[in-house]
Amino acid sequence: MTMSKTGNKKRKADSRGFTLIEVMVAVAVLSFGLVMVYQAFFIVLDSFNYSADYLEIVSWMDEKIWQVQDSIMRTGALEGNSNQGEFVARNKNFDWAISSNVLGSAGNLYAVNLEVNWKEAKRKVKLSRFCYAKYEQKQP
Repeated sequence: MTMSKTGNKKRKADSRGFTLIEVMVAVAVLSFGLVMVYQAFFIVLDSFNYSADYLEIVSWMDEKIWQVQDSIMRTGALEGNSNQGEFVARNKNFDWAISSNVLGSAGNLYAVNLEVNWKEAKRKVKLSRFCYAKYEQKQP
């Protein structure tokens, strides 16, 4: 090192480097960025799994609603169909339940509600479908 006219020591250009504080700040910023990337990845993965499950069961729900509507329109009641159960799709257990309520004083309009529940990671997911069915007696 050489001395300047003011008595301060001058550093040579080749002896420059990062201080410990600069390295610690850089590591902290990179760690924060890495945590944010991982968090975003897991959010996207969870959303993808939910969407895949949703697409898997929505067609099953439509078919079940159609069966219930057909049963009510033919017989006037929810006959021959169970009101609850479970099925397995994509290695997950799905619980379902159907309820039907008579609307109006004529007793021929039914409100049908189908609910499917499943566990997605640590949360419980619930999906509902609702429809109406009308029973009309056939006249001979």
